[in-house]
Amino acid sequence: MKKAAIYARVNTEEQGKASLVDDCRRYAEGNGFEVIQIIDDTVSGKRSDRPGMRHLRDLVTGKEVDAIIIYSRDRLSRNLIALCELLNECEDNEVELLSVSEDLYAGE
Repeated sequence: MKKAAIYARVNTEEQGKASLVDDCRRYAEGNGFEVIQIIDDTVSGKRSDRPGMRHLRDLVTGKEVDAIIIYSRDRLSRNLIALCELLNECEDNEVELLSVSEDLYAGE
């Protein structure tokens, strides 16, 4: 079974991290992934120096997961440069970046 990490970022604790994670878990199970880690951040998506994001990138570059599952692109990052860097790292390390709610690669 392929291994995945879930990344859930919210701006505040009240924002509903649990529902994001639940949706990502269902997506993982429905698509044949074993969730080995859940990474969360409660920090603005404009910041690229988030602890959870650093850990996520370490998983990608260490090839510890086959996929990263997010709820939506804006839950991953609101910083376009940081988003592009992560996409490149995923591609370079053959790690899928998958979104529950949208096609991240539409228009390619």
